[in-house]
This record gives sequence, C-alpha cells and structure tokens, in this order.
Amino acid sequence: MSEFGVGDYDAAFESAVLGLANDGAISKPFVTAHGFHLVKRIKVMAVSAKLDEETKEALLRRVEQSDRVQFSKKALAQKVIKQTGYKKQPFAEPELWAYTDSVLTYQVP
Repeated sequence: MSEFGVGDYDAAFESAVLGLANDGAISKPFVTAHGFHLVKRIKVMAVSAKLDEETKEALLRRVEQSDRVQFSKKALAQKVIKQTGYKKQPFAEPELWAYTDSVLTYQVP
C-alpha cells in the first residue's frame, strides 16, 4: 500500500492505522465500509517542514480536488444567493448565448 495522509481513507481505517504505536506493529482485525482489514505499520514518513514550490503546488492540487472543497464552494454560493436575494430572471437562453458570444468576439449587434 502506498503512503497516505489524514483524510485519504475511511476514518475507521485511519484511526486503526495511525493508532499503531511503532514500526512493525500489527493492528487487530477491524472492519470498514470496504471490508475487513489487518494492517502492519512499516514506517511513518514525517511531513516536510520546508514548503518549496513543488510541495506547495502538490498540496494546492490535492486541496482543489477534494470533495470537501467542492462542497464548501457550493455552500458558499448558496449562502451568497440567499443573502443577496438573487432571483433568476426569465430569458431566452439561445439569445443570451448569442449575445455573450458576440461580446466575446467584439461583434456586439
């Protein structure tokens, strides 16, 4: 199994694995939504204290791909819509797209 961090797997799995005291320790059998597991800890890899550009980009990609970020964006959008009293106005969608396309190509009728 490849290395993983907090939030990568089921909470029950992480709790059992991260609760192993030292390298070489073997967990008691435990169950998650994916089935039964028995895990042996090989080694703990320390998180780098140095935040170079490559690490920063990797973390940023990981955060942006997280389902929690997508959920937060949707929740924020709903909150803004509710607070501002936004109401969708009736419009002819083909006409709107034709107008916006013409604006983007600087060909406003």
